[in-house]
Amino acid sequence: MRCRTGPVAESPDLLHPYRNNRYTRDDVSLKILFITATRIGDAVLSTGVVADFAARYPDARFTIACGVPPAPLFETMPNLDRLIVTEKKRFHSHWIALWSVVALKRWDIICDLRGSAIARLLWARRRMVGVHRDETIHRVRELAVLTGLPSPPEPTLWLADTDRAAAKSLLPETGPILAIGPTANWGGKQWPADRFAKLVKQATAPDGILPGAAVAVLGAGSERKMAQPVLEALPTAQRVDLMGQPLRVAAACIRLANFYVGNDSGLMHIAAAAG
Repeated sequence: MRCRTGPVAESPDLLHPYRNNRYTRDDVSLKILFITATRIGDAVLSTGVVADFAARYPDARFTIACGVPPAPLFETMPNLDRLIVTEKKRFHSHWIALWSVVALKRWDIICDLRGSAIARLLWARRRMVGVHRDETIHRVRELAVLTGLPSPPEPTLWLADTDRAAAKSLLPETGPILAIGPTANWGGKQWPADRFAKLVKQATAPDGILPGAAVAVLGAGSERKMAQPVLEALPTAQRVDLMGQPLRVAAACIRLANFYVGNDSGLMHIAAAAG
């Protein structure tokens, strides 16, 4: 990652935001603009930075800018002032639209993980700007370097009580649960359906790691065709079809599962964050 920062001399605490556990201003709460990814997986990886900001600056107010798919993940975060959902437009006009929304504020911290020009065109006491450059370094380690954290920030899920209640209503009340995510955003990341079926059969066999487990199949509604071969390969009595569930409900289902197996996708990162 090529990290570009723009510190401002009159704010020494914000030059090193992690030197002290907390920085506050007497007049107003800190205003933090966080510009993150358009894809679910990258956005999940970035949630650890937001969570760390929120823990260190508990009175801060956040404006989050992200793409449409990951937006639900930020709707329930604490201290959220505004969620700005951006959709890619011709001639990069979505950046102009974003700038027009945030330009009139004086920001204490701008953290721009998209590496856009926005951060340099806004008034800010502290800027953290970086994009993913080095494929040999895990993204969360790059985020630690960018934000000055001593260790990689742990991704976080902010689930509402309604999300957890919905998940409980969708899953069996008793017995183990194996969650699988058989979809991906392109074919090269997709494990063949017959291998998912074989894995499920072995894992849920009497001598498997989850004997007799129900199998929850997760993915976006638009990915149903991709997941259909896996759904059809599973016994009806064992299958729990969760395709098309809202993102946070899907995350709550994964958290309730005993084990998760999936392709390299947003759900994989959600599963890691769910613990």
